[in-house]
Amino acid sequence: MERIYDMIEVSHREQQFVAVANGKAYAINECFYLILSSLKKDATLEEAVGNLEQFYNLDCNDKQNIVDSFQSFIRKISTTVSTVNNSYIKFQHTLLRSSLVVAVSRLFKVLFGVKIFWLVFVLASIVNILFFVLIDKDGISLSLLSFSLGDFLILFMLSNAFVLLHELGHSTASLRHGIQPGKIGFGFYLIFPVLFSDVTKSWLLPRRKRLVVNAGGVYFQLIVNVLLMSGYVLGANSASENYLRYLILSNTLVILYSLLPFFRNDGYWVYSDLFDIPNLIEKADNFRWKDKQGRFSLPILQFAILNWFFRGYIALKLLEYVVSFIMDLHSPYFTLQYLKSFIVSVACCYGFYKLVLSMFKLCSMNKIKEGY
Repeated sequence: MERIYDMIEVSHREQQFVAVANGKAYAINECFYLILSSLKKDATLEEAVGNLEQFYNLDCNDKQNIVDSFQSFIRKISTTVSTVNNSYIKFQHTLLRSSLVVAVSRLFKVLFGVKIFWLVFVLASIVNILFFVLIDKDGISLSLLSFSLGDFLILFMLSNAFVLLHELGHSTASLRHGIQPGKIGFGFYLIFPVLFSDVTKSWLLPRRKRLVVNAGGVYFQLIVNVLLMSGYVLGANSASENYLRYLILSNTLVILYSLLPFFRNDGYWVYSDLFDIPNLIEKADNFRWKDKQGRFSLPILQFAILNWFFRGYIALKLLEYVVSFIMDLHSPYFTLQYLKSFIVSVACCYGFYKLVLSMFKLCSMNKIKEGY
């Protein structure tokens, strides 16, 4: 029977000790790291704690406290391992198995060479910005009425293919840096359907490489946009122009949404890694505005302020939507359209409630834990 210790991977990078088990990452202290390292080499717990005497001056009480805390931590890990679907993404369904994800990711690994990645990322970003500033300065306008049902289905599938490519970006970056990615799947975050890639083990990487993994999805989408924009500029006919506009717009909206740091999107993890702040939302919400050295952290404070402004804006918009619906109830022309608005209102309010509630929960597929 596989021991619980064999299911835990540990890493020591940049004075940060990390343990990963069953899709969760935990920030641990040096004592726990040394104990787990010894246990994975078939030492007993007593021997592992005894080995700490090489590094620390411990008395009997210290040893017992360490053992008690460590066993409590292992019990939490054991509960996590035995729990099904403990992610914040619910009703998960696998689209691509890990073996297939690895096979496809190998084809694109070259794009994540250190020099290539940063060069292409910067150039692709500049091209995307210049397109909207110079070429499409009046804003993309779509003639949706010109699309047939078949057109919509094709565009819908292509848009979702780009989102799938986004997830492959994370997986490819992870593989390029020596971490085997997990599955790519479909599920629901709050009330929203989402695709996800399991790259939790990227927490075992140094912070700079982890930053590349988190930016990998947007990186792939920027490249896709460059190709679409090139087709648009290089003389597409009027029929295909409209299709390209739709794809450019939908792809750009996904990029912008991904960069929002106020959900647990790519932007959140990039911001967290950029300033080396694990559990960013929890620290911001609990007024823990100090870094690892106990110094005041401006990045945490500014994130907290902007995050609460964002939540307030969303709450006001939802309130405005609900009030508008209630006022329409008195209209003599109440129709199914108003009923549809009511359903959307309830769904959005429930989603906002779940969002706020999730801010205070520590269960997350990618989130790093603290407290040990």
